[in-house]
Amino acid sequence: MFAVLDELKNMKASIKNDFSTYRRAVQSLQSVSSDLHQMHNLSLFLATQNKIKEWLRTELQKDHFFLMMFTGPEK
Repeated sequence: MFAVLDELKNMKASIKNDFSTYRRAVQSLQSVSSDLHQMHNLSLFLATQNKIKEWLRTELQKDHFFLMMFTGPEK
């Protein structure tokens, strides 16, 4: 499911176009810095290919039990 979401995000240019339009509208209103920070984070998320899969892989690697299931017990 995460892979499907990631691929949809990657191939749907309309999401990026809609966000660009929104960002320009907000910037013209000179929004507060917290909104600008959130927009920057969202912009990076949309611009990064396979971000959902990378995040999921990172989170799963943090889980020691998950690692043991796939790599076996440590020696």
